[in-house]
Amino acid sequence: MTDEDFAACPFLDPDDVVQALRQKLAHLAGDVHRLWHDPDLPMRERKRGSWMAMEDVGVATAIWPSRTSSTS
Repeated sequence: MTDEDFAACPFLDPDDVVQALRQKLAHLAGDVHRLWHDPDLPMRERKRGSWMAMEDVGVATAIWPSRTSSTS
């Protein structure tokens, strides 16, 4: 969701959206941990998942550079 999307939908509270995303990410982190340690999951699938996650981070950085870059 872009800044323009938030501006076009004044009924969305950005803090609520951020909290919902944090909850989803926390849930996904638990899933990743469970899957990574599954003895039946082949290493190639672990590698594929790692590459997909890195690609997603790269896409997010390209879409929202101001939200993903450090300001310190």
